[in-house]
Amino acid sequence: MEAALTYARNGGVSELDMMFNTASLDRTSENYSSQRWEHHHRNILSARAHPGSGFTGTMTLPRRLFEATARDLQRLYWASPNIIPEFTDSQQIFDAIQALYLSSNTPRDRQIADRITALHRDALAEDEHILPASLRQFTDFFLAQPGLGLPKITLTPDGTLRTRWIHGPRNFVAIEFTGEPLAKLVAEIPRGDSLTAPHFGSEPVESIVSVACAIGASFA
Repeated sequence: MEAALTYARNGGVSELDMMFNTASLDRTSENYSSQRWEHHHRNILSARAHPGSGFTGTMTLPRRLFEATARDLQRLYWASPNIIPEFTDSQQIFDAIQALYLSSNTPRDRQIADRITALHRDALAEDEHILPASLRQFTDFFLAQPGLGLPKITLTPDGTLRTRWIHGPRNFVAIEFTGEPLAKLVAEIPRGDSLTAPHFGSEPVESIVSVACAIGASFA
């Protein structure tokens, strides 16, 4: 644990120390208010991108740091029966980021994790949130599809995650992760002679890539 803390300090992300220091707090105290929960988890998820920290987003965080942090978060989760919704959302965000950082497709998935971190931070600032079901669907999709390129990732007004692979004017494929069995598929595929074939539909997540490829879409 001390080694992980030292690493965090040397990496300029000392805010991560807060995750481990909570072990000495009285987690059942009524003085541990919802405001402090929110502040604590904002710092956890924004520490890696803290201005002036020197962290570039490409540093390799040790596996034991994630594992120790996950254990601490689990203890915090179970210790408070009146847990606030913001903490539950932050726990799910953290789980997704951890899964992406520890995936076999390290470079792409770490960039995706960085983007999810930024979207979550921005959503909190606007009193919004990422829909948990959409996040789970999104994370499972990319972990199961290591061959896809890095897309542009945005958050819709409904709180769902949307990805777009853009190859040029009127040449793209997009997936919106609804959190439901069917995800939304939108594409515009060039057909020659300045023609474009639009596609709008909903498909099972498990088959959405093959459906898109069948109409000529590219996920490069």
